[in-house]
Amino acid sequence: MNRVVLQRIYPMLETIFLTPLIIVVVGALIHRYKIRRKPYSVSDFACIGCFCMAAIALPLSMGVWIPDFLGFRSTIGKATTSSGHELRVEQSWNYMDFYTTTVFVKSPDGTEHGTTVDGDDSKSWRVPVALDEATRTATITLSGDRTTEIKW
Repeated sequence: MNRVVLQRIYPMLETIFLTPLIIVVVGALIHRYKIRRKPYSVSDFACIGCFCMAAIALPLSMGVWIPDFLGFRSTIGKATTSSGHELRVEQSWNYMDFYTTTVFVKSPDGTEHGTTVDGDDSKSWRVPVALDEATRTATITLSGDRTTEIKW
């Protein structure tokens, strides 16, 4: 990975993923070497399991879903017009400032263009897409009941 890119994304990586992971490792080591001072037992493995669950729960409590953090894009809304235009709302982790929500419009001839509607959005699982074919406008309701209109 390019060093400049790594320097740009490292503070967010540290806050979202690396800090909880370090907490898990340090917690396991403290439990093993300071508290128990014995070989791992069943309760040790249960404790480590709890620490690992915390490593997932902490980013989730900040609104970050770990599979998104790993680079997956999610289609959170879709609609097709009677004229054949397809509107697709996708959301992806932007590695800096939570989620980027983008609307892609695919014409019947196959050309596609995308418009970023929110570069600092919170996680959404689904968004409604309302079409007005008379004015060729799609109204998309984002998190927090914010709406945006896209013309096709």
